[in-house]
Amino acid sequence: MDFFSNAELVRNVTLVVTAFITGVLSPVVASWASEKFSRKKVVIEEEETDEILKLLHANEMIDQRIENIRSEYSFDRVWIAQFHNGGSFYPSDKTHKFQKFSLTYEACRPGISSELSVIQNVPVSVFASILKKVKEDGQYGIHNTATVQDDSSTLKAFWNDRGVKGFHIFAIKSLNKKFLGFMVVDCMNACDTMTQEIVENLVVESKILGGYLAKEHVD
Repeated sequence: MDFFSNAELVRNVTLVVTAFITGVLSPVVASWASEKFSRKKVVIEEEETDEILKLLHANEMIDQRIENIRSEYSFDRVWIAQFHNGGSFYPSDKTHKFQKFSLTYEACRPGISSELSVIQNVPVSVFASILKKVKEDGQYGIHNTATVQDDSSTLKAFWNDRGVKGFHIFAIKSLNKKFLGFMVVDCMNACDTMTQEIVENLVVESKILGGYLAKEHVD
């Protein structure tokens, strides 16, 4: 008789405990888990929002910087090109070769057409000789393309088709000397006002821009 009483007691206690767990603890655990995951989701969304805001801020700073350069020196167009592999910009993806460049930022004088949609996915090989000089020397320019004998018909066509009579290219590098891209100054007339002092100032500007671009794609 005691055995059956004890068995019945155990069964009743088991039922009570089970009811307590399923009826009381389960909702509490579910609520705790839901709140924990909700907080984690909020944190992730806040981090993503912060990254987007940082990116927008960096873009705004770059746009303002190249517009200031354009207006201060009365250039017709100032633009930035970045190296990429068809998807990711250098150096955010170090596992692939970066065989192309695209125009990513641009400032134009009123009346000068935008080329943001034109200079896209250009093979680096087309500008191999010029980009080698830019990487090694930090800058390269031609004040008047009409006075230069260039054997590359492709390069001639690139400048002539765009109505550019003079240009100057400045390397954009990260603080650890990674070649991220380059800044180009376009002149619809010959760049006769381009002095050595201006070139030196623009070299400094390109270094500042390199800091913005490196921060944008590495942080």
